[in-house]
Amino acid sequence: EAGLPGYESSAWQGIVGPRGLPRAIVDRVNAEANRAVHARELSERLQADGVWPAGSTPDELRALIRKEIAQWRDTISRAGIKPE
Repeated sequence: EAGLPGYESSAWQGIVGPRGLPRAIVDRVNAEANRAVHARELSERLQADGVWPAGSTPDELRALIRKEIAQWRDTISRAGIKPE
C-alpha cells in the first residue's frame, strides 16, 4: 500500500472455534454469520463505518489464515523483527 510491490495489508475478522468442533455446528454458525453480514441493515451500518462485509466459507477462512501466517512469518523474518 505504501508503494511496495507484492505487499498488501488489510484488516479482517472471522469467527473461529475450538479444534474438533463438529462440522454441523461449523456450518450452522457460518450460515448464520453470513446471513447476518449480508442483512441490509447490518451491511449498511458496517459500510457506513468503512467495513465491507464479505462472508466466506470455513475453508476459505482457513486458507486466508494460513496465507496470512505465511506472509507475516516471512515479512517478520526478513525484517529481523524479534519479540520484546
